[in-house]
Formats: sequence, C-alpha cells, structure tokens
Amino acid sequence: RLRDYLMRELSLKHYQPEIMLDRLYYLVAEKWMRESRKKKVREYTEKALEVVINLGLLESYKIEDAKTTGEPKVVFTLNKDWE
Repeated sequence: RLRDYLMRELSLKHYQPEIMLDRLYYLVAEKWMRESRKKKVREYTEKALEVVINLGLLESYKIEDAKTTGEPKVVFTLNKDWE
C-alpha cells in the first residue's frame, strides 16, 4: 500500500510528498491501528519504508514536526527517474 501511494504521488509529479505520521500508519496498517497496536504498526511501517528504498522508488525520508499543528509528519524524497 505504501508503494502504491508513493507511485501515485510520483505519477502526479509530487517529488517531495508530505503525510502526517498517524495518517501514514493508517495507510499502511489500518486494521492494527484500529486495534491500538502502535508498536507493531511502527515496526511494519519501518520495514515497508526499507522495502520501498530497496526498490529504488524512495531515495530518503525524514520525520519532522508540522509547522501549524506540531504533529509529526513524514517528508519523502522520491526518485524522479524511477521506472
């Protein structure tokens, strides 16, 4: 699901998409989030990020605080030349 999300952003020519951390967790593992299994969701998300980096789709990512709300958000850097 993470790969599909990043491919959609790449096709829209959004090379540095941003997503709130909680929303990313729901995107990757909605069922576990509803069950309040945050630790498992965090591990699963980290593994998914490693896989997408190994595929070459994602160059890097960083977690920072959103300016307006102060909540953590993830900023991805996508590979523009990925096919």
